[in-house]
Amino acid sequence: MSPCMHLSARFAQSAVFLLAGEILYAYPAAAADPKPPEPNPADPVNYIEWLNETFGGDIEDNAYDEYQKAYERLEPFDGDWAPALDGPWSDNEDLSDWLAANRRSLAKFREASRKGDCFLSLEPREPSGDPRMDPCLAFAALPTLKAHANAVKGLIAEGYRAWANGDQTRLPEHCIVVLRSAHHLDNSPTLVGRLVGISCAAKAYRALRQALKLSDDPATLAEQILPELDRADPALPPFAEACGFERLVAWDLCQRLFVPAKRGTWILHPPAVKGVAQMGLPGVSRNNLKRMAEIGFDETLREIDTYFEALERWSDTPYHLAAERADRLDRMVAESENPFIRTFLASLTWARTLHEKLTADRRATHLITHLLAYRAEHDRFPRKLSQLDLPDLDKLRIDPFRGRDFVYRRKGETFTLYSVAENLKDDGGRHDEKWAHGDFVFWPVQD
Repeated sequence: MSPCMHLSARFAQSAVFLLAGEILYAYPAAAADPKPPEPNPADPVNYIEWLNETFGGDIEDNAYDEYQKAYERLEPFDGDWAPALDGPWSDNEDLSDWLAANRRSLAKFREASRKGDCFLSLEPREPSGDPRMDPCLAFAALPTLKAHANAVKGLIAEGYRAWANGDQTRLPEHCIVVLRSAHHLDNSPTLVGRLVGISCAAKAYRALRQALKLSDDPATLAEQILPELDRADPALPPFAEACGFERLVAWDLCQRLFVPAKRGTWILHPPAVKGVAQMGLPGVSRNNLKRMAEIGFDETLREIDTYFEALERWSDTPYHLAAERADRLDRMVAESENPFIRTFLASLTWARTLHEKLTADRRATHLITHLLAYRAEHDRFPRKLSQLDLPDLDKLRIDPFRGRDFVYRRKGETFTLYSVAENLKDDGGRHDEKWAHGDFVFWPVQD
């Protein structure tokens, strides 16, 4: 079990979630490889309490406390963020007013990002009349992350506005803040929180590349960015670590739906069934409930574990070798004869793809910055990525989608750098913003 914990997409849809300095990040203090208690239908384990104590209990100075102060002051913005986030600055009176009104909130957000530890505790839902279900992970509540996402957008937008007004320091500085805050969300106890972090970091990488593109002296800017980037932007934890909490969610719901009957058999708990039926899930029909009761707790738990063990093995396999087996994992859920598996589990192969995109995004942005700094020192770009003298080059140069170097070509006074993206083949640098049917070109920056 890892401190990187995330709710499955299906549970996140039904739970109470709202969305989208020199710090070396530490993950929440916890025992090495903590083992969760086994599920017990006779006396269900309170996994919300266990998770909070195991992964958040030892944090003395939690960055979330500071973020919360920023969130409380932050006013909502209902306008269109897009024109302000792609650069250069597009004048927007409403957004300018919002930035002015939220100056103190954004300053507090920057302070929070400098802290080392961050853990967002899970909270039980409000009492529903069935105390057996109230502490269920499937219904856990988190403080809203919409304010976090808006603060990130505001910082990047303000950086572009400052750039337009002649201050070319604020945009890269704010991007570093965004990256620090995104890494705080690596510790989120939900998939939603993790995906918000991925989205925030992607915005920061894009804005950093835009700053390098817009700069009159990109090499000097790259030299200024590099020390902060190296300190503030560690690699993401492996995706395989994200699977442990998903299994806990399934364990928890399973232990609450079933209750012991006579002679080692199981029956479904009527109030729990009613509660999940109210979630509007199509698989909760009378026939499916009857079949779930026939299969029982022990066999359902065995199938849950079989799926997650396969998912963790798949997640530990390099993407270019594992991609063709994603459909097989998806079918383990979609074609299961057990209605619990079909209804309450969600395939997570798509989430791994998002993780790999961000890994590529991070590595490419670091490489581009180092390539520009190399040119400043040598008056030319290197012929090959292997000429860069970096301690972590062996990892940075690898495109996670093909398992070997990013495509890098020196072209006179510039260069091209791209990933082969999801189709795993080199399309000659034909850019596809969605990563699906072409390459993703990081440099030159694509409009």
